[in-house]
Amino acid sequence: MRTIALAILLSVATAGCVFSPREPFPAPAAAGLRVSTEAHRILANLKVGKYAHVTRVDEATGLYEVDCSGLACIVLERAAPRHFQSLQSATGMKRLTARSFQTAFLKFPATPEGRAGWRQITRPIDVQPGDVVAWHAANPKPGSTGHVVIVDGTASQAADGVVSVPVIDSTPRRQWDTPAAKGQSGPGHRMLWLSTDAQGRLTGFRLSPVGPFDTLPVAIGRPVEFTD
Repeated sequence: MRTIALAILLSVATAGCVFSPREPFPAPAAAGLRVSTEAHRILANLKVGKYAHVTRVDEATGLYEVDCSGLACIVLERAAPRHFQSLQSATGMKRLTARSFQTAFLKFPATPEGRAGWRQITRPIDVQPGDVVAWHAANPKPGSTGHVVIVDGTASQAADGVVSVPVIDSTPRRQWDTPAAKGQSGPGHRMLWLSTDAQGRLTGFRLSPVGPFDTLPVAIGRPVEFTD
């Protein structure tokens, strides 16, 4: 039995628009597919989940004590280690927080080839499985810098200027959409709603189907193949 325990100092808990047509895109790139597959593998193996700022994972017993950035770091480090190292280099941080994910994504271009293994996605309707959405809190502090999620499917246009996206994340709220995690905090499935402007560009987010959108700094990153 192998238990991974990592102590961390900084962590994270996470008008008149028109419909925007989705840009055609190919099947998820190899990197994104690996990220999506690893996130699903963790949920399939999950027996005991808990939202915690100190990461503890025991694959043999299905124990996953992680917060949202802890889950994202584990998935990326296992499924796309070079992409994870690229984010570490971009932020100067070994253990990424939600805020560092968000600020890193803003540094990458929105061109198809991206740079250093990452591409910024500006239109929520174009997200693919394996993309990562992150935002930082209005008043970030140790243990609460924002939130980060892994996209778990394609987006749907829910209304004018509103896009719904299935995601995988870790949250202090009790999970009900993941059978093994019912009633537990920690990793699981949920829906995320993103707001857009008239050009379909990302402007905000919310974690419920109704209510106002938060307009805190938010960004989407996609792992793409390295060109070197």
